[in-house]
Amino acid sequence: MAAAAAAAAEAGSGMEIPRRLYEHGFEGWDVSQGCYVTDYLIMAVGIACALIAHEKVRRATSWATLWGLMCQFSIFSLLQGVGAGFRGVAHHILDTYLEDGAVMGRTWGAPHAEWLFAWLMAIIVLPLASSACLGTSLAYGEFGIGWIQLVKFLGLLVVVLEMFLCLSNQIDSSGALTVYWGIITSSIACFAVFRRGCKVPGLCMIFLGTLMRVVGYMVLVTAPASCKTSGIYRVNCPYPEEFNHNAFCHLLIAASVLAFYCGVDAKYTRDQEIANWELLQAAQKSKSPQATNRMCALAW
Repeated sequence: MAAAAAAAAEAGSGMEIPRRLYEHGFEGWDVSQGCYVTDYLIMAVGIACALIAHEKVRRATSWATLWGLMCQFSIFSLLQGVGAGFRGVAHHILDTYLEDGAVMGRTWGAPHAEWLFAWLMAIIVLPLASSACLGTSLAYGEFGIGWIQLVKFLGLLVVVLEMFLCLSNQIDSSGALTVYWGIITSSIACFAVFRRGCKVPGLCMIFLGTLMRVVGYMVLVTAPASCKTSGIYRVNCPYPEEFNHNAFCHLLIAASVLAFYCGVDAKYTRDQEIANWELLQAAQKSKSPQATNRMCALAW
């Protein structure tokens, strides 16, 4: 009877205390369902948009190029989805540790450190996704291929630094460079899309997509360290403990991918129509002399 009463009291206390984003033993790492569920949402949206974009490119193989707008968006969307998926898996595994009453391992080879493999893949892919996002904006603004290649190279440097932090067991420091790189690339993208003026099809949607990414990342950066703790240590955090700033950022990222697709598709469709019209005009001009000669050769 006493054991049953104790269990009932424990269950009652558990119902009174809401689930927190950062639990003891998981400081700095979100173990809430909202975090990894929204990551899985990004994965679904990113992969779906990438497949749709790839199909459009496949149908226009004679016109679309690797460094073109739709191809760059397809790469960005795929990387964003895959990277978020790995990140979601990492946080999901941490949640299972919490449910089992274990504490996360923060070094390679330590107990309960299996989540590090998914986290490593996430920090490899996500900086490349941010580079591809800026590359898509540069392609939209019709910048040269060299600028797009430079952005991809800088993204690789960020990946190398993140891998060094992760593999050298500086786990709590990893991931920050990815966020800051996301802010830099998204901020530059906000201006790059205006290079061809304000009348380019899809401008509003693609600008909205870049703006949502900036806002989402800024929410993460501006959150003080106290927001990554629990209980009385959250005194200086401006957000209530029920507010999941990670999930909020993830929702904005997912919405930004959709906005990017709408903007890219509008310009891609318009550019394809112009290219087809120019090909038709060129074909008509090449046929017109032959038609004139045939008419002159008629008997009447």
